[in-house]
Amino acid sequence: MDGNAALKPLACSDGFDPSSHALHAGLEQFSAVSSIFDAAEMVLYVADMQTYELLFMNAEAERFWGSKRIGQKCYKVLQAGQNAPCEFCTNARLIENGRVAHPIVWEFQNTINKRWYLCIDKAIPWSDGRLVRMEVAIDITDRRQHEEFRDQYVGLISHDLRTPLLTINLSAATLKLQLERGDIAKAAEPLEAIRRSTKRMSEMIEDMLETTRLESGQLKLHRSPVDIEALAQTVARERGASATHAIRCVAKGPAVVLADAGRLERVLENLVGNAIRYSPAGKQVTISVDAADTETIVTVTDEGEGIPPDVVPKLFQRFYRAGSGDTSNGLGLGLYNSRLIVEQHGGQIWVKSTPGAGSTFGFSLPAAQREAPPA
Repeated sequence: MDGNAALKPLACSDGFDPSSHALHAGLEQFSAVSSIFDAAEMVLYVADMQTYELLFMNAEAERFWGSKRIGQKCYKVLQAGQNAPCEFCTNARLIENGRVAHPIVWEFQNTINKRWYLCIDKAIPWSDGRLVRMEVAIDITDRRQHEEFRDQYVGLISHDLRTPLLTINLSAATLKLQLERGDIAKAAEPLEAIRRSTKRMSEMIEDMLETTRLESGQLKLHRSPVDIEALAQTVARERGASATHAIRCVAKGPAVVLADAGRLERVLENLVGNAIRYSPAGKQVTISVDAADTETIVTVTDEGEGIPPDVVPKLFQRFYRAGSGDTSNGLGLGLYNSRLIVEQHGGQIWVKSTPGAGSTFGFSLPAAQREAPPA
């Protein structure tokens, strides 16, 4: 709000007189400093402590709650569906024994724009001598989201790592008992359980480290010409060795891209691993590689139950797991990291699925530039 706009008479309700000398003097007083708060993207408003009528709003406040609000009840303007003073209103605490008390500092999520604010409320003298409430609100939504993410991150890690740790502990105890009894023949089973759990923990830790590097931009790609067909054949051969699914690879022409081979192999392993996990044993998983002049498209198709439409948009989000109750699905970072890796290569990743008819995950990458033939 600029100074001139602040001084224009405004239509108001409840008998409030916007043309009064006190209102104009007050508006002039706050318009002089409102540009500072506007530049800092802080909300600033002033309201009468008896009538709750808004006396001033800066441009940042008007951006969220609309202009021409002077004289309207603050609780009707600033909150959703509020027809009486808010229970959390700080008016009663801003004055003690008829004197101005210390400012009230608190955090609140606004019910209209859903943003989180650090609010600083203080009683100040208006131009006509009455005490009014001034609130400065600083948007802290990003900080709150960061804190929520941190809490979620720590909770998820501690929960999911506990499962393989428990398996290792129990298997080690079983192995110790068997060795003490001299029953070497039965040692293979707990040893295998320890190996699987250690491998699972290693994968989880690698996923977390890779997410951190990708999000911070610290992951450097080591690009070189990569034959995507050969890479897909390698993943199909290694995954197919488990014999739980038939994995085939279909390629249309040579497909060479300039990429980090290790990272692309990780993307393919994630997609093929998901296809195996979410389709019945014995079904087929197909890796297709289609090379064109400008891009190479890789798809992984399964014969599973498909994905519900409401789940599809969430699949590449951080920490999302389609089967949240199954800790074997990991931390929910595989598809998220795959998306970041593909995007860092300048490509795109997507999924197409029909419930009951399987799913296809795909990604595209720019084709490698071919050297010009000698003249």
